[in-house]
Amino acid sequence: MVMRPSSALQRPRTARQRAIYSEVLLVEGKPGTQKLAGPPQSREFRSTREPRPLSAHGFAQRKRHVPALMESIPLTKYAVIEPKVIESHKTVSGRCPRRLRIERLKKRYESQDIQKLLIERGLDVTLPWYEDISPLPLSVFDNRDYDLRSPFEWLALAKDPETGEERPLPALALWRDPADGTGYWRRAVVLQYDSAGEKFEVQYEEAEPTELGGRRGMMEFLPRLRVMFRGEDPEAFANRVEEAYKSRSTADFLLRYNFYIDNMPTDDVQQLNGDQLQWLRKAVGNKRAGVTAGGAELEFVLQEVQLDFARAMNRVTFDTHVLQGNADPLQESLLPYVEKGFVAQALSKPLAPWKGRISIPRHRFSETFAKFCFATLRIRPEVVLALQGIKAQSEARLLENIFGIDVSRPLRLDEFRQNLRSSCAEASMALKEDWLTSLQTIVLREFDGVKKGWFNVREKNVDLYRHGKLRRFLVLARLVMQDTLRNLAKISVERYVSTMERLAPVKTMVESLSDAECVFRDSIENPVLAVEVRPADDLTHFDFVLHPDRFVSTALDAYNVGLQSLNEVYPLERLMIPARLQSPEAPSLIETFQFDEVWVQDGSQRIQSCLESACAGPVDFLKKLQILEPLLRRDPAAMVEAFFKDEPANQEIQEAISKEIKMQQELWWQLLEVVNVGMFQVTTKDVRKTLAAKHEVTQALLMERLVRRLRIQMDETTSDFRSLVAKITKAPKNVVELVKMRHSMDELPNAISEMQCRIQQHVRLYEEIEGFCHQLSPEDFRMRWDLVAGPYRARHLLAQKAVALQEHEAEFVRELLREQDELQERLQEIEETLHLFRSQPAYWDISSLSMAREASESLLERIEQAQEDSKSINQTEITLERKATDYSQIHRYSMDFNPFYQVWAIVYAFHEDQTKFRLGAIADKDALRRKLIQTYQVLEKTVKILQTSTWPAPIVQLGENQLLQMEEFQLLLLSESSRQPDDSDADG
Repeated sequence: MVMRPSSALQRPRTARQRAIYSEVLLVEGKPGTQKLAGPPQSREFRSTREPRPLSAHGFAQRKRHVPALMESIPLTKYAVIEPKVIESHKTVSGRCPRRLRIERLKKRYESQDIQKLLIERGLDVTLPWYEDISPLPLSVFDNRDYDLRSPFEWLALAKDPETGEERPLPALALWRDPADGTGYWRRAVVLQYDSAGEKFEVQYEEAEPTELGGRRGMMEFLPRLRVMFRGEDPEAFANRVEEAYKSRSTADFLLRYNFYIDNMPTDDVQQLNGDQLQWLRKAVGNKRAGVTAGGAELEFVLQEVQLDFARAMNRVTFDTHVLQGNADPLQESLLPYVEKGFVAQALSKPLAPWKGRISIPRHRFSETFAKFCFATLRIRPEVVLALQGIKAQSEARLLENIFGIDVSRPLRLDEFRQNLRSSCAEASMALKEDWLTSLQTIVLREFDGVKKGWFNVREKNVDLYRHGKLRRFLVLARLVMQDTLRNLAKISVERYVSTMERLAPVKTMVESLSDAECVFRDSIENPVLAVEVRPADDLTHFDFVLHPDRFVSTALDAYNVGLQSLNEVYPLERLMIPARLQSPEAPSLIETFQFDEVWVQDGSQRIQSCLESACAGPVDFLKKLQILEPLLRRDPAAMVEAFFKDEPANQEIQEAISKEIKMQQELWWQLLEVVNVGMFQVTTKDVRKTLAAKHEVTQALLMERLVRRLRIQMDETTSDFRSLVAKITKAPKNVVELVKMRHSMDELPNAISEMQCRIQQHVRLYEEIEGFCHQLSPEDFRMRWDLVAGPYRARHLLAQKAVALQEHEAEFVRELLREQDELQERLQEIEETLHLFRSQPAYWDISSLSMAREASESLLERIEQAQEDSKSINQTEITLERKATDYSQIHRYSMDFNPFYQVWAIVYAFHEDQTKFRLGAIADKDALRRKLIQTYQVLEKTVKILQTSTWPAPIVQLGENQLLQMEEFQLLLLSESSRQPDDSDADG
């Protein structure tokens, strides 16, 4: 039966229920693990101070390097699986908060590599078909007590408690290459659980190797030992796999071992004798009712007992044979198991001694006892009790921690120095005050009842004190104190040195800015020292705030100060005996050791060596940071100016912004805020902030230029659009404009489409800018939507314009008809006026010269105006594609009336000139004569035209009379011209 995650909660649980204490995590501090925080259980140095509660800023998470198997998984699409903890949801004073404990476990789990953990346990599951090296199935030996959750509980975590969305369960699965059986731990997601086969169906995230086809989404059913869920303790999983392999190996040993023993011959093996068989018959008969002494059932039981006894004897023979080294190669593999058997234990017991007494030479007991009593101090119970108390207090002081180091968190240089100083000061205070006070109290308490004699603490006689046993007792106490202080110094130095060597890596290889491979002497340790890297003030390079080498001098100074404090302890005699009784040769201080001793110098050299080796890691890390110095020296403004010299396209600007964003993200991933380099925790917070600011400023400047360009383009498009709208909404003033607008109506859709393409480019650029999470102004937002709505508005106005043009055309047609009617009325008036000129004699009489001239000029102007209006009407008709009206009669009117007008115009002009001549107003008579000749010629032609026209004869006669008068006037002018030279000669 296969269970899906959605139905996991509806099925009954098949796993047995465990108590709540099954959720307790594994004990920290095992070899091969790297703890997030907290001291190990077997801590060499313990401070005498009470632990202080953590401050608020101490709960900040520290970023650590994540192994390659887990760091590239995008966590957002997976189900959230948190480690199980036994902690109250409500924070209790003095206890670690539940959330912090969970985060610490998550960091710890993510920092561990399951493959390395298995290799540390002697298991390399990546070897070809590693789990098939034995014919026994591995899943049979799986210990399910390691499960913190049942399979259905794991699948139930796939549902998001807030949204109810089903998310895949992230895990690491051991994949086997079908070709050679090589194993790889690959990222996968768990889809379902087959309860019948007790296997999980997983789907690998990564593609299949290219040589196998390169398929994606491969699915496979795997047993529990090949699937490690995210949120599961890698150490517990590694222990589970190790226990399964060891259990199977043990079972394989037992099978082969029992196979050898069961197939050994039993013919020549010792059997039970008759007495033993008889005793068994009685025992079986007494215990089991109904079994007779000679029954077949009893014989069958005895036969089984004989067989078991023979097998036990064969086992003794086989074990002895293997332990003696006489076994063949196939049997030698069973030696580790045979050495744990009862035969090996029996053979390893030592032989009993031949004698139980020790011989001593003969002597006189009374004399020996008297000498012993005089020489020894232990003749009174007070002395024995006092010495026991002194030794007990001295042995208790061996637990003092002179060089206490807080390994629960990384320490800065000042914290490291203060930690060592406080530990040394507390230990020194405990030795100089508490220890001496307790020893003095013990001696005074035990010797309080001694009023006189050798152990009188109130002795005032100098000779009695110096020759008494109390002085020897205090000397012995000083020697005990000296031994205690010396042992404490050696133990403290060894602890201090071993702790430094354990915490300091043997070799540190800084592979990248986020990863440092460290080789420790024992197990992986957390960093205990903290250094900080910051950019220099001139922003040209990186440097330490405090160089790591200063930790070396600090540790050595604390080493010397701590050891020196052990040489400054007063002996007990200085506190209990008056100064006048003390011997002048007695030392004022207990001299424990000399600084030139080998073990003191060796400890100092070992501390210096391991710390200097550890300091090489941060220095190498600083060298790795040099690849980021070009970015540190970057000037974003100058870089952007140089970039825009070539007038890049919008796409190039966007690519540059995307590149800066990508480089910034890579910087966040490449350069962590906290990097563990051996025993040092290197903080690069300021470096990350400064370098990220370079990218951010560059992005901002590029984005500002891009937004400025967008605004310019949008302004230009808006201006063009407004011009287009003005062109559409403009009303025609005449028919010509109407026709032009009608022709432009065919081009406007293309212009609108072209403008729409430009607007779409602007909108696309606007959205791409918003995609960079850049906040544009409300004016940009309004302009964007105005442009988006522009084409639709323009098309709507264009449709309205088409209707408006039709209305304007109808208006122009009505205006045209009105003008035609007016022109027709004027033509009728012209025709009637011409008829009057032909029929009324008043227009022929020379006496009405002025009136005729004015009337003719008025009629001529109306004819000319009618000609212009007719041309305008015909042009409008042609423009409106209408049939042109025939106004040829206006031309006839003009041709017919023009001779009449010419006659009256010439007559009027001649009479004017003649009058001026008589009045002497014309000085240039030659010019007048030339004008008269020209006028005569025109009038002559006009008269000839009138003679052939329909004008009345009086008009023709008027013209002919005028010609005669003009001839006479010419003669007059000629005569005047001829007389003028004669007069001038006479005057001369």
